[in-house]
This record gives sequence, C-alpha cells and structure tokens, in this order.
Amino acid sequence: MDFVGDYMAKLDDKSRLVLPSAFRSQAAGLSLEAGKFVVRRSIMGKCLDIILINEWSRQREEAQKQFDLYDEADFELWIKFISDTFELVPDEKTGRIGIPKKLLDEIGVDKEVVFVGETNKILVWSAEEYARVKNRVSQDEYKEKVKRLLRNKNIR
Repeated sequence: MDFVGDYMAKLDDKSRLVLPSAFRSQAAGLSLEAGKFVVRRSIMGKCLDIILINEWSRQREEAQKQFDLYDEADFELWIKFISDTFELVPDEKTGRIGIPKKLLDEIGVDKEVVFVGETNKILVWSAEEYARVKNRVSQDEYKEKVKRLLRNKNIR
C-alpha cells in the first residue's frame, strides 16, 4: 500500500480528526480487519505513525525476533517499542479517527495537523513542527543531496 501526499486537517470539538479521503479510499478495498489502523509514536521524529494493522503485525513480529525478551535491557526496549500503540478504526461515513490526547500532546498538536503519506504508513505532524522540519533544509541542499543519492543508486 502506498500512501502519497500531504493533507492539512483540524481537530474537531471532540479532538477527532478526519482521515484524508485519499488515504481512506486506498484502504477501502481491504477487508474490515485489514482496513484497521494502529497509531503510535514515531521512532524517527516528533510525529505519529499510522499503519495498517496487518503491516503493524508484520513489523511487530519482525522486531520481536531482534529482541532477547529474557534480557532485562532488551525487554525494556521491547516494552517501549510496543507501548502507546492504539487501534484506530475510521468511521465508515465520515472517516473520523480518535487519536489519544496523550499522543497528540506529545507531538505538540494544538488544532491543526498535517497527514503525510510515506509509502506504507501515514505520518501525523503538528502543522508547526511539520513546517519547521520541512524548512530546515534549503531547496539547494535538498536538490544536491537527492541528486547525489539517486546518482549513487543509478536512478534517473
């Protein structure tokens, strides 16, 4: 599943968000179980990951193989990895999702968020943090780095 694009959204009075229709339509053809999502803190940034539940199951199983759950340090890392992961089921008619306030507070969401498609997951950023991260790299730096990366991979 390839989620693509970025979309602004505002929290409603009950702190719910409407999942962008482009993302909902991509998941619409899946079975009821496969069309469920999980949301969790991102490992890579001050944002959240929304992942289809079957992809989360696959990632969790693969990650668990890397941890020695009889080692105290690994066990604590494993607990951190799986903690604060919540199931999301978008409302069929409206597409509304309820992300726990705790997670929204951790990423600094006040009223507006940006949903960003990133291949097999959707990132959720506070609008302010997304703008800051996106603008941290100048257009010239971005262009040079992408050219160098793609050239090294022989992608044209």
